[in-house]
Amino acid sequence: MKHRILVITLLFSTLAQAKMYQWVDDKGRAHFSDKPPAVAIEKPSISKSAENVKEINKYSSHSSSNSSNSASKSLVIDLESNSLLVLQVRKLLKKKKYQELNNLLDQAQVAALDDVSAEENLLQLYQAFSLTSEAFEQQLNEWVNTYPASYQPFLARARYFQVKGWRARGTKWGSETSDKQKSKMKIYISKAQADIKKALNRNPSSSMAYVLLIQGSYASSDFNELDNIFKKGIKISPASYELRQSYLRRQRPRWGGSLERMLEVIVESEKLIDQNPRLINLTSWVLEDIALSQYGSGSYTLAKETLSKGLLKVKNSAIQHGYADVKEDHFISYRQGKIEMRLENYNAALNFFALAIKGNENVADYYYERSRVYEELNDYAKSTRDLVTALAIDPLDEHYITFKKRLINNLNYASYEAKSNVKLTKALQLVNFSLQLDPNHIKSLRRRSYIYIDKRQISQAKADMDKAIELDLSDYDSYKGMDDVLLMERRFEEVATYWGQYIALKPNDSRAFFERAGTYYHMKRIDLAVKDARRAVTLGHPNAAESLDYYERLLIGGARR
Repeated sequence: MKHRILVITLLFSTLAQAKMYQWVDDKGRAHFSDKPPAVAIEKPSISKSAENVKEINKYSSHSSSNSSNSASKSLVIDLESNSLLVLQVRKLLKKKKYQELNNLLDQAQVAALDDVSAEENLLQLYQAFSLTSEAFEQQLNEWVNTYPASYQPFLARARYFQVKGWRARGTKWGSETSDKQKSKMKIYISKAQADIKKALNRNPSSSMAYVLLIQGSYASSDFNELDNIFKKGIKISPASYELRQSYLRRQRPRWGGSLERMLEVIVESEKLIDQNPRLINLTSWVLEDIALSQYGSGSYTLAKETLSKGLLKVKNSAIQHGYADVKEDHFISYRQGKIEMRLENYNAALNFFALAIKGNENVADYYYERSRVYEELNDYAKSTRDLVTALAIDPLDEHYITFKKRLINNLNYASYEAKSNVKLTKALQLVNFSLQLDPNHIKSLRRRSYIYIDKRQISQAKADMDKAIELDLSDYDSYKGMDDVLLMERRFEEVATYWGQYIALKPNDSRAFFERAGTYYHMKRIDLAVKDARRAVTLGHPNAAESLDYYERLLIGGARR
């Protein structure tokens, strides 16, 4: 097969700002660097040398870019319809169906080696093991202990340890990350690497193991070892896109790597494009690295142009050479969505996040970011839906949890405004969204109860207040809410019982005695009203003295007004 340099033209135009030089050594290998070769005639910078590149041959039409063989098709798990793959895998683990898990993962590995177009499915399966709870670790340990001779549980636990390591480190730049955080990350990454080696001892042909080894190499500065890992992985799966994109991301200069090496890998991979058309997308990672630097410095418009113009050339070149069906890498779409979001181009951001989710529906971040966009557009239904999905995939992410609290507050405020404008249906819909995010959110339960009061649906209102009280037996506002609910049907004896329950827990809350005094008044138990009002005065309630005076006059014989 002839080498077809599909992306060189793109590199010329997009890397001009990097002042890169390109030359070929005496062994015919292409080199890229920000410095001219030590012994050679300096070539023009890469952005001006297109005329020196051999004319690109046209590719023939290739229909297998999105194909999958029978093995990969059989990987669908029939547990629940419309359930995400990662959630289905976790259900197998929770139910201790270890043999099914082993078969599923091994089948996916075999399929990926047999047909490289199936390798992304393999990675998506292992995304299921990205939870970071101690309970999840125990589930993985039990799987490992039950099948110690199988490679799959070790790789699954390695994935868990890697994510745990990144969580320990945090997401800030290295200069903003403490030594303690970095040390914790290294501990978890070491555990992951140990598990991966055990997996390779059991199955030396696991390409997934080498992907994980590369992904775990961020805690090390040994690029020679990184190259050895990469070479071993490529030997197992020569046309792998996932191995290459993981390697390219690790080679980014921000992580101590080399842009020169990134470009070399891209060019070396072009001879395999017929075997795996997804390799066309490798160029996107150079663009992404440049755009990310621009994004980090606040140059959002420039970052947008870098990606949009560069990716358009990738797409046009792919079409020209017969690879129109190759889809953009879903993470690159996600990156574009993030940039558009920064620029407040929310509709454009939605389009990119939709593409990312279509490319891989098992990534929590994609739903989370789209949820944020929908919130900006006040589309609370879709914002809630996406955040619920993100939290289902990763319920422990601090960013998701923080945003959930904010969204719930916004939903409750919007519900309050709708209720104030007597738009009860809308008010109920909005508070229901907040309860989808947190069914035990006490303020949301109380708010919905008051909406039910306005709708004269007293049984539903009482049920919500009962749940709010059950969730926090010492919350005054929930008892006051129950008072308001039962008042609608003049159920004063029940009101008095609820206040008695609260007073037993909070015997020095003047508000409770003041409210129960009013309840006794309605029950025509003026003696008890006087007693509670006196107690409220003693405890310092600001309005209790006036009420006590009124009740005492009634008790003495004054006319009840």
